[in-house]
Amino acid sequence: MPSLLAALRRFQVRDELFSDGDHVCVAALCSVVASSRLFFFPAEPVIAHAVMVNPFFVAFYGYVAIGLAGALVSVLALVLGKSRLWMPFVIDCVGIADSDLSVQEAEFLKAREQELTTLGFHRVITYRVVNVSRPCVARIWADSTATIVCTAQAMTTSPRWEARFLSMASYGADGSAVTTSNMPAVPIFAAMPQQKTREVVEARSAEALLLAHRAAVEGAQLVAVPQHDSTVFDNVIRRHREFCEFQEKHGVLRRDERRARWIGTLRAHLRVALRQLVPSATDFETAKLIRAVIAGAIVPAVVVLWSYRVGGAWILVAQAAIFASGFIASVFFTARAWPWAIILGALPLLSGQWVGPEPALMLLIGALLGNLVTLRRKGLIAPQPGGRLRMARAMIIGAALALLFVFSYSYFSRQGARRDGAQRTTSGSPIP
Repeated sequence: MPSLLAALRRFQVRDELFSDGDHVCVAALCSVVASSRLFFFPAEPVIAHAVMVNPFFVAFYGYVAIGLAGALVSVLALVLGKSRLWMPFVIDCVGIADSDLSVQEAEFLKAREQELTTLGFHRVITYRVVNVSRPCVARIWADSTATIVCTAQAMTTSPRWEARFLSMASYGADGSAVTTSNMPAVPIFAAMPQQKTREVVEARSAEALLLAHRAAVEGAQLVAVPQHDSTVFDNVIRRHREFCEFQEKHGVLRRDERRARWIGTLRAHLRVALRQLVPSATDFETAKLIRAVIAGAIVPAVVVLWSYRVGGAWILVAQAAIFASGFIASVFFTARAWPWAIILGALPLLSGQWVGPEPALMLLIGALLGNLVTLRRKGLIAPQPGGRLRMARAMIIGAALALLFVFSYSYFSRQGARRDGAQRTTSGSPIP
């Protein structure tokens, strides 16, 4: 329960722009269709009339366009009163029985409970939060000393997807706190004094998260005090109010008395869009950064150079290497895959002599697909009932858009080549 605040902040931010996962599947299909155009068209005519481009600049301009579009969408949502970046004055938490859970919710919470029971935790309460922008069901456990409170949550982020994560929190007598979670987030709120939050995305099990949390508590030199089961709801309401009042003082939230909620300010909405598109200081962990550069930049660049040296159909391997670079960026930097895809992909993109914009497309598609696969593999998202049907419809639309892109690019490239040829013929210059 105490980590409910962290969950609300996390998903009010992360899901504002890139909440749905179906766009990843659509994009993946687009990349398959686009990259396979050499199999549907004769290779020589397409390459002969194609326009040489620098895919790094194409990817960079696309990246900037995404940032500007995201900022515009965020601002428009705020102006039109459709923003989902808000929190109620008072959180309405309703305790529920196991019989009130759906089949998916029951399976998720049961699996977590089996893990935590073996670690000496006992169940405190199961509840729903009913007055937030994204419905949430959660269960709280406490360890034998009651100094570590663990919360497993399933939160509806869209009609297609549900986010699932685990967090642990410990509190000091002076209001200090340490929270450890396995869900990546984009920070937009002002950091509260004596409040430390650590993301451990690689912690797939409760045991791994517990080890990370104990290390974080020790590192913060926090003297944790026991939390009483009877005051759980009172504590979360109090901490929620203190957090929102602190954000209001720092210009991140504002009061809306009419609707009894705190709403994100213009500053908060711009941060939602832009902080997903720039690296965070937490990304520059030396060991992780070295592994990411080797796997996502150096190795793909070597593959690109080799494939161009060999030539022929092996050029397609270079496209796969670019895709892998974007994919690896999402694996290492799940919350900020976009900027890291550009950073890691710069070297392999600049290592080849590309024809057409497909490499830039492959890089960004790799980042999107990698994000989805990483979150699914770690159990941090799950499809909603009926979500697969919606995804299938989206994939059909995506395939149609991909075909339109391929045909349009080929057509206009040929038209440009013909105009150039006609001009050279008129001027008497030899046609290459």
